[in-house]
Amino acid sequence: GARREIAEAGGIESLLTVARDDDSDQVKAAAAGAIANVIANSAENQAATVAAGGIAPLIALVRDCTNGDTAPQRANAAAALGNLVLGHTLNQTDLQAEGGLAALVQLWREASTVEYDEIDEGSEERDWQEAAAAAALRAGTSGHVDNLEVVRGLLTSAQFTELALEVMNEAESSAAG
Repeated sequence: GARREIAEAGGIESLLTVARDDDSDQVKAAAAGAIANVIANSAENQAATVAAGGIAPLIALVRDCTNGDTAPQRANAAAALGNLVLGHTLNQTDLQAEGGLAALVQLWREASTVEYDEIDEGSEERDWQEAAAAAALRAGTSGHVDNLEVVRGLLTSAQFTELALEVMNEAESSAAG
């Protein structure tokens, strides 16, 4: 299909270059979103992304909170990391080794601790960041006890319980939908 053609034409490498090097946060967000879509449910494209050094630039996008315009790129990069590690033990291990779990926990923590009583433009973006980080953490720890212990160590007991409930609710919603 189209995703395989994009990968075969060097699209993953090009998208990673844009995600890493472009000056525009909007363009970086679009590139990260495209990467998330190209690698979703594709072991071949997951492998091509890792081979192209894709974990580090995606983690860098998750960590980039230099201004309010980075919210979409952080969420899309989290989604891409989730798709990259879903069902792939080696990629899960690489995610942890490169600091990705810590970056995702930090994103989830930041997005989930904002006061939601304040209705403002950014609340939808924070919801998306929180959901994307939680989904990526679920993918990064599913079936990987060592990664689960790393995440548990980065959170308080209350935060870990909150994250676990969010992940279970998301899994329940996915199964029902």
